[in-house]
Amino acid sequence: MQDGVFSIDDSRDGFVGIDEAAKFLGVSQATIRRMTASSRLKCYRFSRMGHRRFRKSDLINAFQVRTEQAA
Repeated sequence: MQDGVFSIDDSRDGFVGIDEAAKFLGVSQATIRRMTASSRLKCYRFSRMGHRRFRKSDLINAFQVRTEQAA
């Protein structure tokens, strides 16, 4: 994070956790959970613990949609 701007490295389509996803979109973790529950954001669960993981490209698309809706 530089100058108060959070960026995400989109050079490879890896996965990030809910905290990084929330920071990138500028919303709370609760909002991220609501977005996944309403199918506005896809999440992946790889572990037995069921932690949500988010594909970077999905976050970038969600950010673009949020930006367009705000305009």
